Amino acid sequence: MSNEEKIAMGLTLKSARDKANLTQEAVAHLSKLGVRTIQRAEREGVINADSLGKLCKVLSLDPTRIRADAGTYAEPPPSIQLNLREIKNPAALTKLLTLKASFVLAPEGEDKFNLHLANNFLAEIGTGNNAADNQRFATQALAVCRGYRYGLYGIHYLEKIEFDGKKRKQPCVYLIAARDDDRRIRKTGKGKVFEYLIDSRRQLWHRLTSSRPGLHEWIQNQLIKRCGGPRDIANLKKYVEKQLGCPLPDSMFQIDRD
Repeated sequence: MSNEEKIAMGLTLKSARDKANLTQEAVAHLSKLGVRTIQRAEREGVINADSLGKLCKVLSLDPTRIRADAGTYAEPPPSIQLNLREIKNPAALTKLLTLKASFVLAPEGEDKFNLHLANNFLAEIGTGNNAADNQRFATQALAVCRGYRYGLYGIHYLEKIEFDGKKRKQPCVYLIAARDDDRRIRKTGKGKVFEYLIDSRRQLWHRLTSSRPGLHEWIQNQLIKRCGGPRDIANLKKYVEKQLGCPLPDSMFQIDRD
């Protein structure tokens, strides 16, 4: 099974357990399996055939059908590879951050250092500051990156978006800080390049399963707002399931939208 199929199967197992109103410990006891086996099955979709059979018996699921359904749900995720160039001087960083574009400064799933960098330095550049202030923040950002042995990589490109049956092209800037030993970095004749694979479904899944709040707000910004102005999602669960291509338990959407 592919990683996407395993994730889809794990979500189906968790959804069935939630509907049965059973804890992982209770399912482990009834199936005579370890709690860690249940946890890994739900989180990663990793479980052997014998254990899956025992688990499905407790959850009233068909083990053959659940594998087949996982393959149906988990279509290959939409993705695009970008080659981000290393930013070496404050002028280049300021130029990127003062463009008229949609900005992605701390992509989901990347090193947490990106969030620190974005909140404390990058977000300040171009927000009504004068040239001297922009230069100062850009210089500080690059100095912090070098001090912690990170490289800063960026790109400005036209992002192709399809929403409500309409296709658009949205100017977009990606900035990512990566450790010097990151395997996605390669050297070229024009300097270092960071090979970044954009996968909207993986980013959404990471946000959904992380402890960071604001799922609805994040979706509004990332998947709606950039596609033609503010809109509202009437059924958040249904929308996310469509984006990910798999069913999700209700417990994942018990959030405060205020």
